[in-house]
Amino acid sequence: MKKLLTAFLFSLLLSAQAADYTTNKPVARDPGTTTTASSAGNRVARSLFVDNVNGSDTSGSRGRRDQPFLTIAAALADAQSGDTVFVGVGSFAITNSLVVPAGVKLQGSGWDTIIVNYETNVVSSHYKNGITLSSRCTVSDLQVTNAAMDSFCQRCIGVDYLMGDTACTNATVARVLTYADCDNMYVAHTNICSADYFDSLFLSKWDCVAFFSGAHRGRLFNCFGYSTGPSVFSSAQGSHAITTSGGSTVTTYGGGFYVTNQTSTTAAAQLGASGDGLISYGTIFSADGGANAVPFLGAAGSYRNWQGGPDSSSIAAYTASVTLTNQSFRVGISSSTGIRTLTLPATPKTGQQFHIKKTSSDSNIVTIDGNGNTIEGSSTLTLTNQYDKLNIWWNGSAWLKD
Repeated sequence: MKKLLTAFLFSLLLSAQAADYTTNKPVARDPGTTTTASSAGNRVARSLFVDNVNGSDTSGSRGRRDQPFLTIAAALADAQSGDTVFVGVGSFAITNSLVVPAGVKLQGSGWDTIIVNYETNVVSSHYKNGITLSSRCTVSDLQVTNAAMDSFCQRCIGVDYLMGDTACTNATVARVLTYADCDNMYVAHTNICSADYFDSLFLSKWDCVAFFSGAHRGRLFNCFGYSTGPSVFSSAQGSHAITTSGGSTVTTYGGGFYVTNQTSTTAAAQLGASGDGLISYGTIFSADGGANAVPFLGAAGSYRNWQGGPDSSSIAAYTASVTLTNQSFRVGISSSTGIRTLTLPATPKTGQQFHIKKTSSDSNIVTIDGNGNTIEGSSTLTLTNQYDKLNIWWNGSAWLKD
């Protein structure tokens, strides 16, 4: 099932039209070119190569393609700002986080370059990230998989101040595939961090993207995520696509995220940010519609930064009664097994919209409850027939139909 979902999401990634970010998108350098001019003074940028069959950490040499390193860690330790570390096809097991130095590029040979994280360092029940970012570094064209599925939280790429990591700014992650029991892209620091993510696929049992503990900034261009839950680390936690706190902001351009819970948990599945910083342009969010799957879940006012336009939509499909949250999105509701009620937010935001449609062909009624507010003078409205729909928006004092 996981392979099928991966293939499906990968096909979406290849076919989706992302926002115009061509001026920022990293471009792979020809591995045959071992020396290029660096923008940092008179320093000469060089290429380093990693071959896990024929390489040697003893004789590996910066700038020598014919003298590759055996391990990625050794090559990164020798790399200088402006250098590119090229990693060949193969599986690379690590037991300590790979720290990409400031200004260095770590580039694999596509998703056949697989970094398997056997990280053993644990702080506050958390492992370090498989790859640790630094300022102005780039990580691209590889796969990161966490090996252990145990009681400790595992993460793929990012920074964590609890682990002693240095804050990173202007980091870039491109064309990566990640799989984790906990967090795929994780940024938590007391100093402000920033990172851009391009054309990537995140498979998680908890958070696909998490920005915590500061006013960090993340931008996702044409990225896709699939979060299944529950995490082995904490089975009581729900699944999340993007979660922020502490004033962090994540902005998405294109792409899409799907969230589901495979078992009953004490926390609902979550899409979007749990803090106050999700801005989305043309990104599709979808939940599985189970009793524990809520498209957006967070504190009151946590989505004040939701933006978009005609091309921006959040899609949720439900089979059970649910209270909608402070977010604008399209809702499909099935009443095939009984009458259903969709309850609107008690404190909606001015301009907030809902596009609601009954999707099932039964005779059960779907009730739209104003939750103390009126819908054009009525406390409730009903949908009776298949494809009956209701488009409403909040004018600051009441719900009005389009």
